[in-house]
Amino acid sequence: MAAPSGCPTGTTANSAATFEGLPVCNLPVGSPITTDMHLTANNAYFMNGTTFVGENTVNTPDASKVKLTIDPGTKIIAEGGLSALVINRGGKIFANGSAAKPIIMTSSQDDGSLDVLNARGLWGGLTINGSATQNTANGFAEGEGSTGQYGGGTSPNDDDSSGSVTYVQVRYAGFPITADDELNTISLQGVGRGTTLDYIHSHNGADDGIEFYGGTVEAKHILVTGYDDDALDWTNGWTGKLQHAVIKATTSGDNCIEADNLGANPTATPRSNPTISNLTCITSTTQKSSGHAFELKAGTAMQMYNSVIGGQIESTEGCILIANDDTFSQSGTSAATLNGTLKMEKSLITTACAAALAGSGTFTTAEWFAAQAGTTSGTVDLGGPDGWTNGSAVNAIAPATGLGSFFDSADYIGGVKDDTSDWTKGWSFNYD
Repeated sequence: MAAPSGCPTGTTANSAATFEGLPVCNLPVGSPITTDMHLTANNAYFMNGTTFVGENTVNTPDASKVKLTIDPGTKIIAEGGLSALVINRGGKIFANGSAAKPIIMTSSQDDGSLDVLNARGLWGGLTINGSATQNTANGFAEGEGSTGQYGGGTSPNDDDSSGSVTYVQVRYAGFPITADDELNTISLQGVGRGTTLDYIHSHNGADDGIEFYGGTVEAKHILVTGYDDDALDWTNGWTGKLQHAVIKATTSGDNCIEADNLGANPTATPRSNPTISNLTCITSTTQKSSGHAFELKAGTAMQMYNSVIGGQIESTEGCILIANDDTFSQSGTSAATLNGTLKMEKSLITTACAAALAGSGTFTTAEWFAAQAGTTSGTVDLGGPDGWTNGSAVNAIAPATGLGSFFDSADYIGGVKDDTSDWTKGWSFNYD
């Protein structure tokens, strides 16, 4: 095996290893990286433990943050469930791949021999800690898996920037340490809206694909496949935005979306209230029988537009579940007076999903769904090579517009209009 030549400053040569023909450099683990680091694509980078970028000081001035730059096409590999990449509040990540050269973060076992549909939980994933708002009692929270404190306390910075992550695959990550202490594929902990997240593929996470813990971060072009628990999860008062998302269950999974305001205090403010448009959730007969397309609970709000639930779910607990009065009350005082912020407008779900709406509070989930503006059930004809591009029945529904400056103009509902405009092509992991 060839010894590395030219390992970047701050890394060390791993002369006993190569990965996909590349020399391997070791990333530092344990103590935080305190000077800027630049990872080039002529090496692979190995973690055997947790790599922390920057100190975890709340509201670190932007100019003082430690920067980790990762070049297009770079591969980062990790050994074991507790090996993770954590960007602290005093750090920033600039992992900007390209459509032709995505950045890949994966397990050191990802040598072509893994079962791409069932392998998961092989390392600890990517965590970003920010200084944006939490609805916890003191404005702070502690990350699971010893990933550190996050949030801005009593002086949060909702415009906080943790850098930029674009054209990145994160594979086979997430790790359950205990039932209540789990690492996700990607954890966004108190991340601010100054951070850029675009073209990200989370594949085969042992817990959640992406979890938002409070904060204001916004994201576009998100693909989540093969999740073991939830594809998207939020709690702690996330108030960000999301557009262009595709979720596809494979051999397991609970929910496309599991959403809380705050489990310990469902009335905590600011309330979880993301705005979401152009999302496609594809359920599966093989996902867990306790799962749902959407599970909305613990007082969350959600403003969803132009979205689609397809596939075939065989859940014993309902396709869409809205749980408890604290959650129902976010939509309005009655099914006839929906004037709140729990909504799903200009959207389409399967007939089978509409027949399996679960939960009741002030009124029922079925009554809530029936009152949504421009939303209906019927044929959801998704197709294309990966099964997530719209067919004519989906494209026949006119979308909601004027959702705000963050949102791209889109003349369709769902995640992908057609094969020609399939934004998942080229850069994402081809797991089929």
